[in-house]
Amino acid sequence: LNTLMGHSMPMSIIRINKTGQIQAEHQIHERPIYSFKILEDIIYTASYDRSVKVVDAISGDVLNTLMGHTWGVYTLVVSEDHNLICTGSGDHTIRFWDKQTFECLNIIEGLFDIRAMIIHENLLYSTDYGSGKVKIYNLHDFELINSFPVLGPCFDMVISYPFIFSACWNKIIEVVDLRTYEKVQVLRGHQSIVNKLLIRNDILYSCSADKTIRKWDISEESIHGDMSIKAMFIYKGHSSKVTDVVMINGKLWSGDENGDILIWEESTGVILESFKLGFPIKNILGHNDQVYVSK
Repeated sequence: LNTLMGHSMPMSIIRINKTGQIQAEHQIHERPIYSFKILEDIIYTASYDRSVKVVDAISGDVLNTLMGHTWGVYTLVVSEDHNLICTGSGDHTIRFWDKQTFECLNIIEGLFDIRAMIIHENLLYSTDYGSGKVKIYNLHDFELINSFPVLGPCFDMVISYPFIFSACWNKIIEVVDLRTYEKVQVLRGHQSIVNKLLIRNDILYSCSADKTIRKWDISEESIHGDMSIKAMFIYKGHSSKVTDVVMINGKLWSGDENGDILIWEESTGVILESFKLGFPIKNILGHNDQVYVSK
């Protein structure tokens, strides 16, 4: 009969130092922040409140708000080379925005919920929640140029050319060769959804709702070898779903749904430091000797 509106809980980007002390809290959105990127002291945020915000990383001032999506914005990528902000939403569209004027340049419609995107050279790779495909768009004219199937909905993608790695809901990481678009490997071992991926040289790190982080050898020799690659190491210490893993100054940082951040010695898996922020952590980024966390 009626809908009573008004309650909201501000969602923030928290800036902390490397001992976990909060330096600043930038209240930006009224709904969860699903993704954010930092480029040249500018934060770009994607939120379930349907907006994308452009924020000064130091002051926290909102410089611009990009409106147009009609459902939550789940993912974004920023291309300095192409002067573009690309956003993917639950409204089944991808939007391309001019990074300087913030004008919406193009909209790709008729998709499903866009959950992950990545830019490599002149191409945008996107995956949605319903098609079972990774779709590839040319960033010059926004045309679809190719696609390839994946084994299930994906929550993150990373590229170490010629391979693209997709983190899937069905506990696996699928590896496709971008030269042929053929599946060449499946990484198994996680016991629940794989949330985020991180690549450093020939090493892949994956974090999961199974409370672990796994380390994989992804050298070309390994990928084209045995189809049953085992994780090189498993980092255990979280008490809830691990939502992100990043490398900051040679140390692994990871966050979870309980609000815990763990800092690991990468080579041994020893937990060097841990601290609790008191809210579920969605994303972690390091920038200019500071660490930014979204909730």
